[in-house]
Parts: sequence; structure tokens; C-alpha cells
Amino acid sequence: MKNTFIEEAKIRGYKVWFNEFPTLKESKFAQIRATFSKYFNLPVKTRIERLNEVYEYSVSSLSSIIRAMEQNDLVLYYTSLIDLANHMFYKPGNIKLMMTLATYYRKFAHDLAAHLSVLPDNIAVLIVSDHGYDPQAHDHSFYGFWSINVQPPRKPKTILDFKNLILSLLER
Repeated sequence: MKNTFIEEAKIRGYKVWFNEFPTLKESKFAQIRATFSKYFNLPVKTRIERLNEVYEYSVSSLSSIIRAMEQNDLVLYYTSLIDLANHMFYKPGNIKLMMTLATYYRKFAHDLAAHLSVLPDNIAVLIVSDHGYDPQAHDHSFYGFWSINVQPPRKPKTILDFKNLILSLLER
């Protein structure tokens, strides 16, 4: 734990906040991942109900991080919503399932943008996926995704580069 960017930030005197972050502090998403595979073969209506529960939790968590940003230097947010939606509804050729998946992407992207739009310009927002998706294999890919709203001091080449990137952004 002492080698993580979270502990390094705390050691440097920064205030760090998170309520869900894989392996460090989880409640709801750990429970969801533990029963993840049970969701995949449920009837579509039941899958939508379950995904709506995850969606509502994800959006309420977004609201709490915006409040946390007022009192902290580093705020971490995690959601398994999109990953879960992909596993539940990605089925090329099935228009109904693919439209359901697209709906959750749009809804969450809209909510995320709405929450982030209220932030001051001096706040760096870094979005990172833990993996990409290979639609041909219908499985995780070996590449991921990241996006940032400010010019990074250097572009990360591997997942290991994010520690120094985040610590550099805190120094700014």
C-alpha cells in the first residue's frame, strides 16, 4: 500500500478521498462484482432492473465526489457500470440489446459531463479505464483508455505511468 499514489499523496500532505476504489475500499461494487456473472443470463427485463440499480448508485456517487472536491486535493471515483452493461448487453446482431447498451453509455456520459461541467477550470480530471474491450472476442482487450482535461506534464505509456502523472498534477 505504501507504494501507491494514494499513500504517496497522503505522505506529501494532500487530502485524499474515495468511497469506492477496487481493492482499497469498496462496498457496493465489490458486492456487484461478486455476483457479476449471475446477471448475464437473466431475462432482459431483470437485467435492465439490475443495471438500473448500478446506474443509480453510480450517479449518486458522482454527486458525492463533486462535494468531496471542495474539501480534498485528490478525489477518486470508480464505477463498474459500463463494464457490467457490456457484459450484459453486448450482442452484435441483436438490435434491442445493442440499443440498451448504447442507452446506458449515453445516459452515463451525459450525467458525467453534467457533473464535471460545474467544476472550476483549475481542476484536473483524469479518466482511466482498467482495460479496453475486444468486440470480436467479446472479452477484455490488452489496451485501455485514458482522457484528461488539461495538458499532462507527460503522456502515460503504460498503466504504471499514472502514479507519477497524478503526483505531478497534485504539485501543480
